[in-house]
Amino acid sequence: MTSYSADGSAIKSLSRYGSLTLGSCRIDNFPFRVSREFSQKPKPPPRGYFGIAGPQQSSQEYTEGSSLLGSLLHSGAISRMVYVVRTLPTDGSKNITGELILGDGIDKSMAGRKVGSFRYARSPITHQAFPTVRVVFVGLSSTGRRPSGGEVYTRRYREVFQSVLDTGSTALFLPLPTLLEDIVTELKTNLRNKGYEERVIAKKYLLKDGKLAVYKNVMDALPVVSMRIADHENSVLVQLHPRHYCQDARVPNSCQVAVAPSGLPSLGTPFFLAYSMQ
Repeated sequence: MTSYSADGSAIKSLSRYGSLTLGSCRIDNFPFRVSREFSQKPKPPPRGYFGIAGPQQSSQEYTEGSSLLGSLLHSGAISRMVYVVRTLPTDGSKNITGELILGDGIDKSMAGRKVGSFRYARSPITHQAFPTVRVVFVGLSSTGRRPSGGEVYTRRYREVFQSVLDTGSTALFLPLPTLLEDIVTELKTNLRNKGYEERVIAKKYLLKDGKLAVYKNVMDALPVVSMRIADHENSVLVQLHPRHYCQDARVPNSCQVAVAPSGLPSLGTPFFLAYSMQ
């Protein structure tokens, strides 16, 4: 089977069957796929990404298939189609390190936390379904303290939008056209407050072609990106500090800001590093 994406790349998959063991539960003849990305354009060597998604219900290519969680539910391995992502600190990494728990698995340490809910958004382009959350507020601040603690947001975005939760994405994409420019403004203001001269500040970052890179020695001067996720019952504030959304870059001692404006909102690695969500 071959799946095509909007950028012209494609994923070729071979169907296989094997045994899957989850704790004391063993499932034989469990279907899975071995996939590899390819493209007509020259690209770096292919990498593997683990993403949780579901099949397009109307897809003619995958009429008898089901999602991973659906297969586990039908096999009796889990009782609910839920998953928990717990991340470990991985400064500068584009990928998530930690635990992925399929099915029920919230222990006492997480029992008191508000857990967000999601719905599935189906894409006619990728023929997959991704969980989505409702973002009702985005703000930039210097310290990350909540307003009750004396924090004042230096930038507020009132847009309300649905965003995909993509465990296979390494960045954060938000429908905020001026986001990177605003982040640079906050960076420059914070550096001025620390006594940096303008000529030095200008050499500490590079904003080009919709991408922002900064030197690691001024990374702490980047703002905290706060996002409020809400559904019909719960509301939770997720704060992404620079250590969550800055990733190692090719230039020595520099990092890439893994945040970008986009008309197709998607929350990837930075979000999961800042908050574990079921």
